[in-house]
Amino acid sequence: MFTPILATISETATEHVVEHGAHAAEHMSFAQYILHSNVINMVFVFCFIVWVFKKADVIGLLRSKQSQIKEVIAKAEEEKVHAQSTLQHAKENVKELENQVKTILLDAKDSAESLYSKIQKDAEQKVEEIDKNLEKMIDVEEKSAAEEVINGLSKEAYELATSKIKDSLTDELHHKYINNFIDSLDETKVK
Repeated sequence: MFTPILATISETATEHVVEHGAHAAEHMSFAQYILHSNVINMVFVFCFIVWVFKKADVIGLLRSKQSQIKEVIAKAEEEKVHAQSTLQHAKENVKELENQVKTILLDAKDSAESLYSKIQKDAEQKVEEIDKNLEKMIDVEEKSAAEEVINGLSKEAYELATSKIKDSLTDELHHKYINNFIDSLDETKVK
C-alpha cells in the first residue's frame, strides 16, 4: 500500500529536482530551498519508517505484545480471584478455629471443675478415714494405757496389800489363819 506511494513520491521528487533543480534554485530563496528540501527529506524519512515498520512487522509485534499483556492480565485476574478465594477460606477457618478454641476452653473448664470436685470429694473421704483411724488408734492407745495403769495399780495394790498384811501379820495370827484354812478344807471334804 505504501510502496507505490513512496515510489511515486520519490520519482516525482527526483524528476522535479532534476528538471527544475537549477531553475528552482534560481527562483527560490535560501530559506525556501531549505524548507522544500526538508519537506522532501521528511517524506523520504516517513516512507522509510513505514517501510521499516512493515519489514520488521512492528504492528504484528505490537499485537503480539498486546495479546501477551492481555494474557498476563487475565492470568493475574485469575490469580487474584484464587487469592481472594483462599483468603475467604482462611478467614472462615480462623472463625471456625475461634469457635473450636471456645469449645475446647469450655470443655477444659468443665473437665477441670469435675476433676476439682472429684479431688475434693476424695480428699474429704481420705480426711474422714484418717480421722476414723486416728480415733480408733486413740481408743486403742487409751485402752492400752488404761490397762497398763490398771495393771500397774493392781500390782502396786497387791504389793501394798501384801506388805501391809505381812507387816500386820504376827506369828500368832499367821497360825490362826492357817488353822482356819485347814479346818475349812476339812469341812469341805466331809460334806
